[in-house]
Amino acid sequence: MDSKLSSKVAERISGSVKGFNKAKVLESYSNPYGFINLIDPYAGGVFNPSVLVLPDAVGLGWRHLLVARGPERYEVIEKEDTRWESVVGCFLLPMTRQYLNLPYLARESELETLKLPAQRKVEYMRCKEKVYDQFIGPEDPRLFFTNDGQPLLIYSQTGRSPNICRAIYIIDARMVIPGLEKALKKAGWNAPIVFTEQTDLIREDQFNIEKNWAPFLGENDELFFHVSLVPQQIYKYQEGLTLRALDPRPPSHNCLTELIGAEMNRVHFHHATPLLRVTLCKRGECTPDIHNTVLFALIHIKYHPLPYLFYERRAVTWNVTAPYDYLSVSKPLTYSGTNQADPIFTVSMSWDHPTKKHGLGLNHGFLDDVLITSFGVFDYGSAYIDVLARDVLTDHMMCDGIEGFELW
Repeated sequence: MDSKLSSKVAERISGSVKGFNKAKVLESYSNPYGFINLIDPYAGGVFNPSVLVLPDAVGLGWRHLLVARGPERYEVIEKEDTRWESVVGCFLLPMTRQYLNLPYLARESELETLKLPAQRKVEYMRCKEKVYDQFIGPEDPRLFFTNDGQPLLIYSQTGRSPNICRAIYIIDARMVIPGLEKALKKAGWNAPIVFTEQTDLIREDQFNIEKNWAPFLGENDELFFHVSLVPQQIYKYQEGLTLRALDPRPPSHNCLTELIGAEMNRVHFHHATPLLRVTLCKRGECTPDIHNTVLFALIHIKYHPLPYLFYERRAVTWNVTAPYDYLSVSKPLTYSGTNQADPIFTVSMSWDHPTKKHGLGLNHGFLDDVLITSFGVFDYGSAYIDVLARDVLTDHMMCDGIEGFELW
């Protein structure tokens, strides 16, 4: 062996020279190899899953609630192409593969197509690009717990007003998923049902096609929607009213563009998961307040140099009080066991054992609590990874001007 080459090999083996790795690898808390875990591996045509974990008292077979995009159905109706979208839901049961001890989530109840109807043909103009008129029905569902135990389902759906092709809708999941209301009542959670039917969320300056809004709870548990990351646009829900922006003229550049350095003509910033609340200490070691508690979520930076598609994941934190300024951005995140050649589309993030212990609600956790993050693999598979919140909140870059505030 050449002496120079031999020297380089020795340096690598000794660990004195480390490779350049721009990403942080998240490893599963329960998988003995640290890899991702599969969701219902025998279901075909189900992808982009959102998993919401219910309180322990509901019982093992009811703890994991799934919604996902379901199979698409194509028809020619009155000589017009029609593509019916669907959202499916069921309960999942944690299982372990024999001998290898690999965890996975198996279907425990029937996979139901959720009753979220949409009108196919309307008299008014709906989509600016006529090709989109053939896409009918719900897609891209996400589940989200309020602190008092309302399991909210947020999804994209065919618009039902002039000039609205696809809008964001919300409904209480208890209205469309059989057995969910009974399971929560059994566990002592019987929050009022506010959204009894499909409710379209219409905002000022509404886009013809809306996608991927991220819900979160404000400092007084009001319902907000993070609509755009760059510029940052946040809207507060008020029953029966058009949603209004907290800041009607947000700057076109912010912490994300400064820290990530993205070329805006090449990438798009997308929401991935809802925003959760976390207090930056171990459970029981501090008292949560506005100084040690943040909002956090995963986001996507979508790179699409044809024919390649790549979603880079980052964790982002925000102030827990209005105007909900950005605090930090993580290194790129990758899930151990995934093939980065496949687009990985993260959909949801949920506390593994949500509880009202310490006077907090189901949306609030601590650094030593486990998160369940679920995602789709190239529109054909579903998986999840369970990680400590601490792992998601390390290796962050702080936003400019943020002083006297430290993440774990």
